[in-house]
Amino acid sequence: MILLMTMAAVSAQAGTREIRATILDPYGHPVPGAGLYVEASTNDGAVYDFVFALAGQNGEVPASGRPPLKINSRRGSNLSYLALAPGKECLAIHEFYGRQIAEPSFILRDAHPDYPNEDLKWQYPFRDKPELANKAAQPEYAELRKLLALFTPPREKVFELPKDYIKTDGWRPRIFISRDGTSVACAYAVGDRHFVNINGRIIDGKNYVSEVVFSPDGRKWGVIYLKEKMKLRPGIYPRPHMREKDSYVEVNVNGEIFGKYQSAYNLGFLPDGKTFWFFYLDREDKKHVVVNGKDYSGIANDLRVENDGALFHFTYRKAGML
Repeated sequence: MILLMTMAAVSAQAGTREIRATILDPYGHPVPGAGLYVEASTNDGAVYDFVFALAGQNGEVPASGRPPLKINSRRGSNLSYLALAPGKECLAIHEFYGRQIAEPSFILRDAHPDYPNEDLKWQYPFRDKPELANKAAQPEYAELRKLLALFTPPREKVFELPKDYIKTDGWRPRIFISRDGTSVACAYAVGDRHFVNINGRIIDGKNYVSEVVFSPDGRKWGVIYLKEKMKLRPGIYPRPHMREKDSYVEVNVNGEIFGKYQSAYNLGFLPDGKTFWFFYLDREDKKHVVVNGKDYSGIANDLRVENDGALFHFTYRKAGML
C-alpha cells in the first residue's frame, strides 16, 4: 500500500541531505534487513539522484556503524522514500514543494494476498538517464534490485504447450500463479501423462497433477501428483476402473521428491521459502507431517510455524482417541 505524507516546510538548500529513518512492524518491533530507497527530484518530477541502504538490527537507517546516508540536494527539490521488505507491504512517503520530512518512521504490515501492493511508479533503473542507469547497475545496489523485483509486476510469460496436449474439459490446462506474480506454472496432459511447466522447467506429473504451490516470494515451488495404475472392478459386467495397490502419491519440492503416499495435501511455505511442510496419509491411513524433509507421525492438522522458520508445533493424537 502506498501512502502520501507531507510535513512542515523546512528551508531547502543546495548541497547534500543526510537521510535517517526507522523501519518497524505494527507492534513496534524493528524490521532488520528492510530496505530504504530514496529518490531526489525537482518540482517537475525529474529524478537526479538516489540512495539505498538496509536497516540495522534496531530498524535504523543507516545501520549502526555504517557511513552516513547522503543524497544530493537542490533548492526546492523533493525526496521520495520507499521502505520495503520481503513478506511486507511496501510503504512510500513523498515530499512536495520543497517541504522536507525529517527522519521518517515506516510501519510495514504483513503482506496480504487479497490486497496486493499497488504498482510502484518509480524511475529506477533510469533507462532514459545513462548516468543514473550506470549507478543503478553497480554491485552495491544488488540488494535494491532484489527487493524491487518482489514488488514489480512480472513481464508477460508465454508457455508453448506440446501440439498433442489434451484440450477436453476434464484435462484442460490449469494455470498457477505465485502470490507476488513472479512465477507461473501450467499443468497439462499429453496422452495419459501429466506435466507441469514451471517458469519454463518441465516437471513430470505422472498420471495426474493434484496441486502446484509457490512460496509467497515465488522462488520456491511444490507439486503434488499421482502415479496411478488402474484395473476393472471384478464382476460379470464391465465396471468402472479402480486404483491398484501400487498406485501412489508423490510430492516434489524444488526437485526433491517425497513419497510414496496414499494421499498428500496442505503443502505450504513460509514467506521466505526456507521452510515448507505438507501432510500425508500412509498406506495404513496414519497421518504424518513433513517439515523441511523431516517426517513426523501421529499428528493432528493444526500445524503452526513461526515466521523465522525455526519453530513449529503440531498436536499428536494417540491411537484410539477421537
